[in-house]
Amino acid sequence: MSKKMFWGLGALIVFVIAAGGFMYWQWSEMQQLKKEAAAVEKMWEEHEKAKQSAQPPIDYSKPPPGKTFANGGHWHNGEWHDGPHKTPVVVEDVPKTEPVQMESVVIEGVGDLKEWLTFFESFGDDPPLEKKYEFGPKRNQFYESLRDFDYKNASPEVLALLAQIREKNTALGYVFGKKSAIERAEADARRAEWARRYPRPEQISVGFDGEGGGE
Repeated sequence: MSKKMFWGLGALIVFVIAAGGFMYWQWSEMQQLKKEAAAVEKMWEEHEKAKQSAQPPIDYSKPPPGKTFANGGHWHNGEWHDGPHKTPVVVEDVPKTEPVQMESVVIEGVGDLKEWLTFFESFGDDPPLEKKYEFGPKRNQFYESLRDFDYKNASPEVLALLAQIREKNTALGYVFGKKSAIERAEADARRAEWARRYPRPEQISVGFDGEGGGE
């Protein structure tokens, strides 16, 4: 076997090892993302189950089952009274609680989740590969800050934002991983073509040292 073939085989082995290392890194990243996503989804499912099993809110415009407004039955301070009070009581309408629109959702040690979501969404759906070096460290910083986060007692709004951030990070990780693989393959192809066109001196001497005069 000629030295040229040895060099070609060596380059192939290096390429296979590099590709295998990259695939392992991608697999590890996806496993970590899946683990974090599963934790968020589990907490969200538990919250939904608890909400569904909770008692429905009291409708103060109707009496409880088996009761009637006749003979003075009425609601008073959230409790049902079968008869009127001895002294007149002014029963005020129960105020309705309007949902509060929060401008930010800040978690201690993590920061404002809405700002995190805005940052990751700023990459768009098809960012250039060089943006990976901005995205990767920030994504690692975000998930590292969530290492000790109490998902169990998190509010529905927090869980929903975490799920959105996780979905966006998963999509960006796939895009950057695919583009990195393409870039590596193209670089390896260019190196192989360069080696073919401009062989090293020891490869050129193969045709003159008696070990082989051709392919």
